[in-house]
Amino acid sequence: MRRRGVVLKLHLGEARPEVDQTLVSNIINAQRWMNMILDGKTFSEIARAEGTSKRRIQDVVDLAMLAPDILDAIAAGEQPDGLTSDYLIKTGVPALWAEQREAFAKL
Repeated sequence: MRRRGVVLKLHLGEARPEVDQTLVSNIINAQRWMNMILDGKTFSEIARAEGTSKRRIQDVVDLAMLAPDILDAIAAGEQPDGLTSDYLIKTGVPALWAEQREAFAKL
């Protein structure tokens, strides 16, 4: 069995890696929003431009700080089963890559 957020799938035999499209989409948005922040835009300006809430921007932008090897695993669908957008937004993303690897290895 593999859990991705609220979805639970039963796999018989060797489970093929499955890319979490929601997580990938949120990471792409986070990276775009982080670039906007670095260009001097505020959370409110980004929220208006993107048609979303300021709170959503604040919750998701931390995903732009994921370690490169973790991003590679996510892109290949090989991240730990518990590593979802929901989990990352609720628990936060550790600032140090070593701490990210340690925290996510426990999932």
